Amino acid sequence: MVSSPHFLAVCVWIMHVNPADGIRFQGEFPAGEPFGAYIGKFCLDYSPKNAIVGAVEVKIDPLDRLDDGLVYLALYDDEQHRWKHIRKTWNSATCEERLAAANKFTKIYLNDTAVASYTPIHQRIRPRFWYFTLLSCGHSFGAPLKYTVHIFNNNHGWQNEFSLDHLGLFTVYGVFSVAFLLVTSATWCATGGEFDYDSLATKDSAQREHPYIQLLLLSYLASTASCLFQLLHYTLFLLTGYGSMRIRFLGMLAAITANCTVFLIAVLASNGWAISRAKLPYRRAFLGTIAAVGAISAFCEL
Repeated sequence: MVSSPHFLAVCVWIMHVNPADGIRFQGEFPAGEPFGAYIGKFCLDYSPKNAIVGAVEVKIDPLDRLDDGLVYLALYDDEQHRWKHIRKTWNSATCEERLAAANKFTKIYLNDTAVASYTPIHQRIRPRFWYFTLLSCGHSFGAPLKYTVHIFNNNHGWQNEFSLDHLGLFTVYGVFSVAFLLVTSATWCATGGEFDYDSLATKDSAQREHPYIQLLLLSYLASTASCLFQLLHYTLFLLTGYGSMRIRFLGMLAAITANCTVFLIAVLASNGWAISRAKLPYRRAFLGTIAAVGAISAFCEL
């Protein structure tokens, strides 16, 4: 039994949002150091009429008294002569070269108080990834600067927090969460699960406890958990613009469990295990290999 303090600590760890995977990006530049920082990327839709398809809001808040200064917000799309060109020489490029490669840049004038900037984005040919940077152009500041960058799609209503390559995922995970819940419940009842009280006395216990049925139920449960975790992540994403990378990672772990279980069923069935034979040769090596594949998959998601 997990004690209440430990349980609450686990819940806080899981629900903690991570600003690295959101439409809002947060960070801090230290005092006394010039910076030219890549902030993040976002895929925007297009408008044949060249209307505004998205916007970037930047808020910079000095954490101490600050003399007047200037910061540049530079925006690049994914064209060959834009971000794809400047990223190769980013560390050695001058501020002028970085600004020349940008599609557009905005000057943000700093003072003692928090300042905000709004930059609209137009594009009319096709959807593109846009890349966002903040530049001090060699200047350093006498106080740390805390920044928040908020990027959003203008053309997608309640999904305006989503990059175009993530549109529809909230609905997909909602539908599949319900579908896997129904399939898991139906399989549980069909095999004499606890929900099917009338048939418990007549169901063959060997059928209920058959390893393939247990593995199939495990796969369904893991798939359901994966969809629910991803749905929770995208719900937080809609509400806060961040989501939770920890919840998303738990969803990935559940999906890896489901995939490995289905793979295990397929391999065991192809060898006739639990059908025509009861012994599994090299059991430890075989199961260890599957566990290793799952662990490598989980590591790649970190």
